[in-house]
Amino acid sequence: MINRKEVTKKPTAENPNNEYLLKLRWTLFTNNMLTLLVNYRGYPTQYVLEKKYPLESVVIPLLPDGQNKMISQTYAKIVFTDFDQRNKEAILDIFIEDNQQRIEVEFKPKKKP
Repeated sequence: MINRKEVTKKPTAENPNNEYLLKLRWTLFTNNMLTLLVNYRGYPTQYVLEKKYPLESVVIPLLPDGQNKMISQTYAKIVFTDFDQRNKEAILDIFIEDNQQRIEVEFKPKKKP
């Protein structure tokens, strides 16, 4: 959950606290390629990641750039590091770049059924 400090939007039943939700899940791992579905602010996208540079990562802009683009960039970088065949789990590293501290980030685990 990413809470933008500068702007508020209308609450919804799914998002009562006005956070921008960054949801991701993987759907397929074949031929050493991982299909990753990312949904940020209601915009679904699909990426195919591999464990070799530069195909291992995707950068998602979280906020528009501010006045000074060098220090005001706010983005998430998702890196596919490995796949555990035994447990059928993808291992992803998530990095957040936010030099001006324009957002608050909270990681929540998946809800258990």
